[in-house]
Parts: sequence; structure tokens; C-alpha cells
Amino acid sequence: MRMRATLYLCLVLVLSQQAFSQELEDNPLFPRPRARRIFIGPMIGYNDNFNTGNFLTLGGPVSGIPDCGEFNQGSGNGLLFGLTAEYWFKEGGPTSLQFRVYYEQKPGTFNSTGSTEPYFDPNLNNGAGGDVYFYPLRNVQSKYNLINFEVQYKYNLPGLPHFGVAIGPKFGLVSSSNYVQTQTLLPAPGTSGTFDFAGLGSNEQTIVPSGPISGASAFRLGLIGSIQYEALLGPLLVTPRISYDYGVTKVVSAWQINSLIGSIEFKYGL
Repeated sequence: MRMRATLYLCLVLVLSQQAFSQELEDNPLFPRPRARRIFIGPMIGYNDNFNTGNFLTLGGPVSGIPDCGEFNQGSGNGLLFGLTAEYWFKEGGPTSLQFRVYYEQKPGTFNSTGSTEPYFDPNLNNGAGGDVYFYPLRNVQSKYNLINFEVQYKYNLPGLPHFGVAIGPKFGLVSSSNYVQTQTLLPAPGTSGTFDFAGLGSNEQTIVPSGPISGASAFRLGLIGSIQYEALLGPLLVTPRISYDYGVTKVVSAWQINSLIGSIEFKYGL
């Protein structure tokens, strides 16, 4: 009899506790914390751009200067900054969709060395003149700035908490571009002297004046893959990332830009 009473009392206590807990969950005075699954915030990053070219002089060389120079490889570094948002499909975010809108710089520097050529110097040999050998160092400085919209699907790696991989397309609209090409004549090894273009006191000559990149595409399509780490600090989601941005489209027909990007995001949970 006492055993039955004890069992009955325990059952009443358990049912009472469950009812009280349910009442707390439903009671607006004691709301249950809602799991955050939407995060929005700023991002900032730095890129290392690999310019793959196979082009000659772009644009119109200044009057009297022949079209010259072939450029194959270039490099440059730029900044990126903007806004990012993320939607977790489930609590804890094992999978998610990520969205970004940001400004990005993709500059490039190309160098091309020409063959050594003789130039007559009338001041040599006691005024009799003679040849001095110089070679041209051709240089291109470019700027290619974009407003990007990016979508990625993220998947957290099993067994590695907080680590994930992401992949998706990247759409860019060119906000501005610039191209300038120069040529500097340098003395060949074993010789000395300074070349003077037309008595201007400089061995540097402008081939293509500063201006927009001739024939540049106004749209860029890329494919971007990332490795990231997520740290949820209260309502704040901090995400450092390393990404590789492959350029599907080209700046011009024979000029492609791929980038290695390091970035960090600070997103607040809603």
C-alpha cells in the first residue's frame, strides 16, 4: 500500500513538473530564447590578384610610337569591403546560404622586356660618335574595380566543428578601370649611360596615356570557393575566410584575373 502511494506521489510530481515547464515555455513573461538563424553584418578583406595575359598594347599608342610590348603575367593587391548575410537551414548552421554585396579592387602590374638595340650617341669617341646599347622595359599599370554580388552554399565539415567549405557564383559589374603603359630604356649589361628621349631629360616614355582599359568587359563572372571558420560569440558570428576566385569571363579577350582572398566577417544574429 505504501509502495503504491509512493509511486502515485512520484507520478504526480513528474506530471506537475512537466505541466509547469510547459507553462513556462508558453508564458510570455518567461519567453524561451529563440535560436538565431539569420545573420547580417559587414565584411572586409584583401586580395592577391594573378593576372594572366597574352596581349599586346591596348588602346591607341601616342602619335609616332609603334604598337609594342607583349604582356603575359601580372600581379597586384587590392582591398574589398561590403555587406554579408547568412541563413542557417538548421539550428547550429551545419548548412547555409551566404550572400555578399561588396566593392573590390583588382589591380595589376605587367612587365615585358624587349631585345637590346644600338642607339647612336654623338658625344662618344671625342665627338666622332658611337653606338650605345639599351633594352626596353615595358610596363603596364592597370586598375579594375568592381561591385560584386556573391551567393555561396556552405557545408560544415564532419568531425571538424566550426570549419566549413563554401562554393558559388560571383557576379561583378565594373565600376571603373584604368590602363597606362610606359617604356623605359635601360643600358644593356656591361654598358653605361642614360638614354634621353628627345632631350627631355628622361629615359621613360609614355606609350599609352592613362585612361579606361580599351575594350574591357563591363561584366565579370567568377566561381568562388572558400574555407572558413565560424565562431559564435553570443549574438555575433565572426567568420574568417580564405577564398579562391576563378575568373570565368576575361577583362579583354586574352586577359584573365584570378584572385586569392583573405577576409573576415562580423554578422549579428537576428
